[in-house]
Amino acid sequence: MVFSIILPLSGPLIPGLILIVSALTGIYFLQNPDHEENFFTLDNLVSTLRKIPFPLFLLLVPACLVSLYSLFLGRYDLNYSTEAIPIIDRYLKLPLGIYYQISQSLGVPLLLIIIGVNVFLIKKHFNSEEGRKIIGTLKWIGIFSVVYLLLLPLGGYRPYRPNKF
Repeated sequence: MVFSIILPLSGPLIPGLILIVSALTGIYFLQNPDHEENFFTLDNLVSTLRKIPFPLFLLLVPACLVSLYSLFLGRYDLNYSTEAIPIIDRYLKLPLGIYYQISQSLGVPLLLIIIGVNVFLIKKHFNSEEGRKIIGTLKWIGIFSVVYLLLLPLGGYRPYRPNKF
């Protein structure tokens, strides 16, 4: 419980990670609503919140609040205020930054290739309940990765790492 309050204040990446994981946790519990026709109603939201285990809820709520506070404080960082570039330019630099991450070393492409081969092998040879759970977990990791990448330019631009946000 203590770390859920301290951790969001320990760096610029952790508050975003906590908020994304918390949002994906809520979406996970929202997947099977009791009433399909009224997906976004107050009753459905309350029933979804009741589905989340209480210890997890007790950890996520303070962590989310402190993460939001940490992101609010990060907006007023005066160290690089003269180096600010518009958000649209940051999003235009994002594909180049992703390309550099993939092409500058062998580790990232090798990891992506191995994950792709494993997914192929699981779908082809291990199409069981456990295989479907692994593929489902990989889908959630993929969703998390895409959301995280799309939020990176909102974190600001640093001149000492021009193509890495």
